[in-house]
Amino acid sequence: MFLTPGLFILFDKAIIPRYRNKKSKRDQDTIDEKGTVVIAGIGRFGQIINRLLMANDVETVVLDIRSEQIDLMSRVGTKSYFGDASKPDILHTAGIHEASLMVIAIDNRETAAKMVKYAKHAYPNIKVLARAFDRGHGYRLRQLGADYVVSETYHSALEMGAEALRSLNVHPFQVERQKMAYKNIESQQNDVLYHAWADDSSGERVDNNYLKLFIELEALIENALKADLHDKHSKMRGWTPPPKGYAEELQPDEKPNNTKR
Repeated sequence: MFLTPGLFILFDKAIIPRYRNKKSKRDQDTIDEKGTVVIAGIGRFGQIINRLLMANDVETVVLDIRSEQIDLMSRVGTKSYFGDASKPDILHTAGIHEASLMVIAIDNRETAAKMVKYAKHAYPNIKVLARAFDRGHGYRLRQLGADYVVSETYHSALEMGAEALRSLNVHPFQVERQKMAYKNIESQQNDVLYHAWADDSSGERVDNNYLKLFIELEALIENALKADLHDKHSKMRGWTPPPKGYAEELQPDEKPNNTKR
């Protein structure tokens, strides 16, 4: 009886993973096409990027190391290849040397960092877009050469915050203006925080100067959001509803086409 909990732990931590690894082993797929963009990872993050590119007639080559994910994508009509994009030979086979862009959308921090470093070293002319897990990981990817880094936690949290406001009956236009105010301040201060992080000689990356700047960023965001609430004539007109009679004043060929298809 006393051994039972330990056996369950052993089963979950050791036996099941080994079984899964054996079950999922298969040879790398033969990559028979080239694309403008090489995408590493076809999870939910990679799927969205791939759909957007394909919708705009951009040819992609998608790689993933999870055989079950490859099979699932095949069932829904998305072509992808089973292969480890962190291996140089597989990247070469995928046509990385002819591609214009590489998207790293995998869910492994260390592997993502190694891939950014390798890609920018071996193919300095290729643009690398990388998925980050948080601010610190994003800074590291940027330091290694990534041309553009997006933190999924940042955007998902911002969207969740916006939905929280909408759920509390805040007007949708006001919600979008608040999102824009947040994004604008974050974007303006991003370089300042990154350089403070990169210049930390202690190796800890989060020294007193960085913390001071981070606190200042939080204050700037708070002030911007509050100012927007009280500013009836905000400069962010992109999310201000059009005036009454707007549609009536348009010429016939300028009016929106609302015909249902």
